[in-house]
Amino acid sequence: MKRWYAVQTRPRKEPLAEWHLHNQDFVTFCPCARRARRVGRRMQSVLAPFFPGYIFVALDTQRQRWRSINGTIGVVRLVCCGASPDSPPAALPHGLVERLQELSTPDGELSFDERLVPGDRVRIAGGPFDALCGILERAGEADRVTILLEILSRKTRVEMDRGRLIAA
Repeated sequence: MKRWYAVQTRPRKEPLAEWHLHNQDFVTFCPCARRARRVGRRMQSVLAPFFPGYIFVALDTQRQRWRSINGTIGVVRLVCCGASPDSPPAALPHGLVERLQELSTPDGELSFDERLVPGDRVRIAGGPFDALCGILERAGEADRVTILLEILSRKTRVEMDRGRLIAA
């Protein structure tokens, strides 16, 4: 029976680790989100891993040779239950990775497009307002929303993409 496990990768080597694990016939998943990155004087939106330094791999520990994951290029280690070399890998909770896959597009970009209505409390995922909570004020056309945030003890309206919101 296959379960999902976390694999720690070298810094910014998630695509390399995924590629080498695919070559070994492992099924992997690396959820991504849009992030603002400064390139020269401009801010550019790039697709980056949602969990930097980690990817997920589906394994059947009874039938697959999972120890080879630790020797894969780009991989630091498979996250295990203990510190000893004989420790079994730590399985992720049932449904966690499956839910992330449901929320992602075919290229792996997460889209938290939940049924949100004005007045709902929301949390922002990614971008300059990452992890801030606010109240959904207005859902406009073309996937744009207006959120009421409290910044510096003052209510401020911020307009952004609907795909960056999670129900709080």
